[in-house]
Amino acid sequence: MPPAPQRGDVVPAGLASARRSAVLLLLGLLATYLDLPWKAVALVPLTLAAWETVRALRDMSRAGAPRRAMVWSGVGLALIAYLAGSVLLMLALYGPFKTYQDCLAGANTGVARAQCQNELDGSFGTRLGGLGLGR
Repeated sequence: MPPAPQRGDVVPAGLASARRSAVLLLLGLLATYLDLPWKAVALVPLTLAAWETVRALRDMSRAGAPRRAMVWSGVGLALIAYLAGSVLLMLALYGPFKTYQDCLAGANTGVARAQCQNELDGSFGTRLGGLGLGR
């Protein structure tokens, strides 16, 4: 059995940055559940989390950490990119998403929710039609 950590032990390279990154990722994830105008706040912790993750990966790589230790930071970076991308997409298409959010707030039945979804899908057709992504 390895000895218990003593006070003053050195933290492995990149571990402190990886922990900060994980906390910031969770904070960013929670912020994505805010309503649309405030959802932009999620970009702050997600940007800081990406910075910390890159620092952690760089420090672990320089220290010669095993690849399996760096994989989880890479997975975290992918999650950060996904969350930040989804928030940026909602901000870029603010009008349709805000209308959809307001529609869902008043929808009490499954039929009303389906109608909100149809309106959202219809609003994307005019914006994404030139890209071949419209329905």
